[in-house]
Amino acid sequence: MNSRNVGNTPDRSVQGKHTKHSIPEDAKQLIRDHIESVPKIDSHYCRADTTRQYMESSLNIAKLYKLYVNLMQEKGKTPVKQSLYSHIFCTDYNIYFQRPKKDRCDLCELVKLNEMEETQLDEQTKINYEKHMVEKKTCRQERNLDRESKERAVLCFDLQNVLTCPKAEVSKFFYKSKLSVYNLTAHLSLSKQVYCAVWAEHLIGRTGNDITSALYRILNQVVEDHPSLTELILWCDSCVPQNRNSIISFAITRLLWEGQTNLKTITIKYSVPGHSCVQEIDATHSTIERVLDKTEYYSPLSLIRILLKVNTHRPYKITQMQLKDFMNFQTVSSLHRYDKSTVL
Repeated sequence: MNSRNVGNTPDRSVQGKHTKHSIPEDAKQLIRDHIESVPKIDSHYCRADTTRQYMESSLNIAKLYKLYVNLMQEKGKTPVKQSLYSHIFCTDYNIYFQRPKKDRCDLCELVKLNEMEETQLDEQTKINYEKHMVEKKTCRQERNLDRESKERAVLCFDLQNVLTCPKAEVSKFFYKSKLSVYNLTAHLSLSKQVYCAVWAEHLIGRTGNDITSALYRILNQVVEDHPSLTELILWCDSCVPQNRNSIISFAITRLLWEGQTNLKTITIKYSVPGHSCVQEIDATHSTIERVLDKTEYYSPLSLIRILLKVNTHRPYKITQMQLKDFMNFQTVSSLHRYDKSTVL
């Protein structure tokens, strides 16, 4: 305890006299180097329009800081406080840990934001929003009619968020580049059967042509399981690069042209952007993610084995895509004019 001057003379004020301890730039750079050493994953949606990246969902700032401390101890250097590590992570980078499970509607978010700030929308935005709500209601009514019908065969499909492997609680794995694995999931209303087409990035990517090839493989599996089908309805979201394009239209047309099935009609229906109507697929993806969060796997093959055990009552039908399964629908579809339609 410091001795104090006992008397009538007040002590000198020390307000504003404390010394600021600045952190060396080298220490800050070590934090940045550590953050940048952890592999990132691009956003599932709007990859061309955003710089936001994602780390594995099993990570968080506390775990990252613990890995950073261990690394500094191995190098014989003193780690900074977690508050500084968190500050640099949040201010210098646009990184999130949890990947979005579904896209959000830009227009609805704009209206919600204006309501929170109690600001008025311009007239054109109001008109667009009213039209958007009518389309949303109509889309849901149409989806409910298809869902409630026991005579219609409805196949909804969507690409799951990117899965990475290996996945294990091993600190060294967090610094290694991961192999991206893609899973196109489909659900058939007649049998409540789930179909999955799985492939890894070493084989091919996730362009519109790749996803169409995976859907084409699933459609053949559905026809093989239900050879008496004459009409099929497809539901998916309105993502243009993946679903709403001429590539998938040509692939479905080819399936009908081949004449090897009893299918006469395939109708594609798209959800209103930002409002998913494929809840069966969303529920399937959530179930898969819950199982994977509690499991370790080290290769695409071990991941497929886990997917086979997700639903023990009605096991998923998994197709491990081969290179020969990916066909060049895009080149042929470019020869057709899908922007012009004929009114019958």
